[in-house]
Amino acid sequence: MTPFRIDAPAFPHRSSRVIALDPGAAAAVAGTEHDPLRPGDVLPGEELDGADTVVLVASPQSAGLDGTRAAASAIGDAAAARGITTVGIVLPGGTSPDPAVSALRPNAMVLLILRDATDLPEILSALRV
Repeated sequence: MTPFRIDAPAFPHRSSRVIALDPGAAAAVAGTEHDPLRPGDVLPGEELDGADTVVLVASPQSAGLDGTRAAASAIGDAAAARGITTVGIVLPGGTSPDPAVSALRPNAMVLLILRDATDLPEILSALRV
């Protein structure tokens, strides 16, 4: 055994769901190793069962799309009812992130606002998604 060496096994990946709330978020998540779910794909009785983390990804443009706030709310409520940790990630964009933050804040236990979209894979990895 060497000093300062951790010999424990690596943490396993969680049973997570990554949900892209708009087309910009779907494109960003598709650029990672994850297949994003879209709000219409999420049936809380089915898709969230067995999950221990739900990651909601939004771009600043998502707040202008009908249903984004409602979808975030429905998914957040379903996750909360099951005791599932929810994480909101707001991607950078050419406009203010405030509308996306407003849509995600009531529905996410943790909210991250990225400065660089290329950080998304590392964030998902750090969350063990």
